[in-house]
Amino acid sequence: MGAKSRMRKIESPERFSASTYEAPTLRRSEPDEREEILLFAVETGEGDNFKRQEYFIPKFVSRAFSLQAMEIEARRGETAALYWSIVELIGEEGFAVMKDPEYMTDKDFDKILAAIGGLVFGAGKD
Repeated sequence: MGAKSRMRKIESPERFSASTYEAPTLRRSEPDEREEILLFAVETGEGDNFKRQEYFIPKFVSRAFSLQAMEIEARRGETAALYWSIVELIGEEGFAVMKDPEYMTDKDFDKILAAIGGLVFGAGKD
């Protein structure tokens, strides 16, 4: 994922003028209840021993999260940024499940990475 693929298109660029520029005031916002989507589920056992473990990711991540992932990518590479993102979003347990070849097919793996990469690096809002 190159830098160009993550850059958001500015819809109506305004010409910068130092004499008329008004600096925004940045404030820490309170975290909202995050809307989540199911990333994947793992089903084990049968009958009375049946278990389903679901792993969710937020529908949107903050700009700060994306910028932190981009910083990791710039310093350590895309793989490190994706690893950090996965662990931050679904935890070490979810990452361990993804590594287990008994559960994860190549198709599932590609689909999950595409979802996380799009979420973190710029698929944008629906």
